[in-house]
Formats: sequence, C-alpha cells, structure tokens
Amino acid sequence: MDDGYAYVYKDGLGISVAPGESVFLSFIQNFASNPSGLVYTTLWKNNNGDTVFVSLVRDDGKGQFTVVDDAGNWNTKIGNAVLTSKSHWITLELRRATSSTASDGYGKLYIDGVEDVIRDGQDNYDKFTSLNYIRLGVPTGSSKTGFVIDFDEVVVANRMVRPPLPKGINL
Repeated sequence: MDDGYAYVYKDGLGISVAPGESVFLSFIQNFASNPSGLVYTTLWKNNNGDTVFVSLVRDDGKGQFTVVDDAGNWNTKIGNAVLTSKSHWITLELRRATSSTASDGYGKLYIDGVEDVIRDGQDNYDKFTSLNYIRLGVPTGSSKTGFVIDFDEVVVANRMVRPPLPKGINL
C-alpha cells in the first residue's frame, strides 16, 4: 500500500518469449465510475527493466494500451467498449514480432473473451524477448481522487484463459 493506493507487482518472472509467441495477462476488473483522467492499470517490463506494455483506464471509461517498439516509440490504441459499472474479464495480449526485420508484433485488448481492439504492425522483436515484471493496480502518481478499481483472479499465461467460473458451471 502506497499512500492509500494499492497495487501488486511480481518481478523476477524471467519468462522467455519466442519469436511470434504471445504472453497473456487476464484479470477481473470492476470500477463504479470513470476516473477524472488517465489511470495506469498495468505495467510490463523486460529483463533489462525496459517498459514493453502498459494499460490504462480513460476518463470516458474505455480501456487504452500502449506497445513499446524496438525504437522506443510508445504506440497507443484506445478501446471501443465502455467498462464502467460492472465486472469484466479483461485480457491483454502482447505478441513478439517473428524476426528483427518484421513488424508483425501486436498488442490486443479482449473484454469478456471478445477482441475489442488491436495495435498491430509492431516491431518489438528485440525489446520483447522476455517478461520479467508485471504490476497490476494504480500507482500513486497515476491515482485520481475518488476513483476506486478492483481486480481479482489474475492469470499470466501463454494462451487465452477463460474466466474462473463458480464450481459446477461448465461452458
């Protein structure tokens, strides 16, 4: 807990990402009202400590994410769906480009298992060789007065993961 704002992080992950492969971060997210400005919700770093991906919630209640490419450009995409006032199963996918000359890496935002938006054409081959750090939650510098967001059921995987279901329910 940092000045009343909670977030959790895990470092030392040491996840190697093969060319053309993806890492998925999934979680349940809920907030009752929109923040008064951009609020950072996740931060991903490689083994060198370089930022490779960030996600945010906007003041209109939509998701936003940024893929950082090999040149250090922050390439942003704004989601379509408004996320306010109910729980959603959020999945973020970051795919590594297939070669150092390819621009076929991408970031994707899925809401309740459905692709909402993609930022493709990314040359992140050299930058996204590994994932070593993930932070989930709102750091103090990004907090907005009165904004409360809840996270639950966090999963990091190499494939799309369905949301956890109550015992006895199968899809």
